[in-house]
Amino acid sequence: MSAAAARQTLIGFATRIQNGGYAQACAMFTPAVRARLDRDFGGCQRNLANLHALAQSQRARGLQDVLQRTIDRVKTARFSISGDTARTTAIGRPGTVTRLVFAHGHWEIGTPAT
Repeated sequence: MSAAAARQTLIGFATRIQNGGYAQACAMFTPAVRARLDRDFGGCQRNLANLHALAQSQRARGLQDVLQRTIDRVKTARFSISGDTARTTAIGRPGTVTRLVFAHGHWEIGTPAT
């Protein structure tokens, strides 16, 4: 349950989306987040496909895309770990806390990517 492992979880998540592995990326969310994405955002895989399309559009316009920007931020992000929860505010929307939960022997993402 280290910050390095939490960091690798978030990098792996963004990398899976970049590679079109939406189902694998969705599996990295906690069950509660997956249920919320299915209920409120039209499905986890659809949500991540839309995020990937945004990133591709940004790259096509010569901009750094949202997924690569996330990876870059995660690489230097500070994490606070308390028990089975890791938190960082260095990625995502300003002021948003990204939360991970250690369960079943690995970190799961406890904050939706919307």
